[in-house]
Amino acid sequence: MNDLDDREPHRPPPRRRRAPALALILAAALAGPTAADYLVTRGGERIETRGPWTVKGRMVIFTDARGTLSSLRLEEVDLAASEEATRAARLP
Repeated sequence: MNDLDDREPHRPPPRRRRAPALALILAAALAGPTAADYLVTRGGERIETRGPWTVKGRMVIFTDARGTLSSLRLEEVDLAASEEATRAARLP
């Protein structure tokens, strides 16, 4: 066994490893705002979601505008109004 076997594997300098992540952040910032999806409750409240919401059994699962995974009971959500609010938000 020689001294070369005890060395750590070569690692690039830290700024090289961060370059792809910084490029993605910059690209996302330059892309501009995207249209949000919305849930409308039976009480009339509009909840902005990050990405689409889905119905799973008796729950509506969504990621809220802050990025937190959330859910509402299906009976609390007006699905037709939610689809219309989402469709309207995507119009130019």
